[in-house]
Amino acid sequence: MRSALALALVACSAQAGPVGSRRVALGAFILDRTSPVDGMAPGNSAAMTNYAAMVGAKPAIVMWYVKWSGRAFPAADLDRTVAFGATPMITWEACNAGVCQTTTPNEFTDHAIATGQFDDYLKMWARGAKAWGKPFFLRPLHEMNGNWYPWGTGAGNPNRNTHADFIAAWKHLHQIFDEAGVTNATWVWSPNVGDSLTRDFPGDEWVDWMGLDGYNWGSIQGRWTTFGDVFGPSYEELVALSPKPLMFAETACAPTTGDKAEWITRGFLTDVPMRFPRVRAIIWYDNSKETDWRVNSSSASLAAWQSVVRHPYFQAGPPLR
Repeated sequence: MRSALALALVACSAQAGPVGSRRVALGAFILDRTSPVDGMAPGNSAAMTNYAAMVGAKPAIVMWYVKWSGRAFPAADLDRTVAFGATPMITWEACNAGVCQTTTPNEFTDHAIATGQFDDYLKMWARGAKAWGKPFFLRPLHEMNGNWYPWGTGAGNPNRNTHADFIAAWKHLHQIFDEAGVTNATWVWSPNVGDSLTRDFPGDEWVDWMGLDGYNWGSIQGRWTTFGDVFGPSYEELVALSPKPLMFAETACAPTTGDKAEWITRGFLTDVPMRFPRVRAIIWYDNSKETDWRVNSSSASLAAWQSVVRHPYFQAGPPLR
């Protein structure tokens, strides 16, 4: 099933570009620590404005994270994103407040999700999404092939989730939204680059877009990895798995070891159009967390990103006037 948003963004990507007739939407997760902003977009709209002014254009997609900890459907945040001129994308994390990543068992197992233990909360969100009514991306239970989130199925995951458990949980989420009559959510299934991608795929009927998360960790994980090598093998696996539209739902580059500006330039202006023609959107993780992932970690990397934003192969929002 393709939602209206999926079809609309595929249509947008078919505008004229330097390779064939494709364009790629550029988005961002934005956590602005510049005083006095100190906030995450879109809850803090100044973070979006500052980012757009810095890079030279509005992001086509604004992505952010929402934990399940009883929070109502964030209609006000989606409204701010749309008013700003971007498409919202919620990464929906099955965990309580605080850090989601865990090495200890907790209540947010895939089996618990699939068997209805969180249904009151999920139905509240489905009603909220239907009432809001406008198109948005919904990316639940991301990086499920790893072992660092409560819903993960990777070897050694603390909740002992199986691939079948995850698929059942995903379908249950989708069914709750279907039963509520939600048609404005575009479902993004988004594993991390690496192993065991296909065993967690619920099937074309249950997915609107496929995503991949991948980072160049540099010296943090021992080696510098090119953009093409970060995504190449996993991209080929997903392309063979399904004809669904594909995005790189999280990416960024560490500022250490190698040349971040060159990584951005080669990755986006050469690798994306030449090696990854199925990609229709890319979300940059603009945050200083494990390292400084931000596009402006240096003046050179910011200049490289500004060149990407201006390039006709990519679609950002309208330039700020």
